[in-house]
Amino acid sequence: MFSEDMDPREMVLLTMHNLCSVRPESSKTGKDIAQTTMLGIDDILRILRRYESEGYVKRLFDENGNEKFYLTCNGIIKVCASFT
Repeated sequence: MFSEDMDPREMVLLTMHNLCSVRPESSKTGKDIAQTTMLGIDDILRILRRYESEGYVKRLFDENGNEKFYLTCNGIIKVCASFT
């Protein structure tokens, strides 16, 4: 699914897109994303928080207090632009 030379940051966005994490109802935890990408949870959370500060990802907390993330419109555009 992923190329060995793919930037981990790009891999995170692509994974979120592939998991359909594109709105609050379909948001994913860092653990969900880490399991799919095979990256460490600390790396995933660092990447997600940076993307959040850049406006590509939004963070929320579910009713159980779990931290979850989903792509914003700008995040979706960034992923789609990588296909061209």
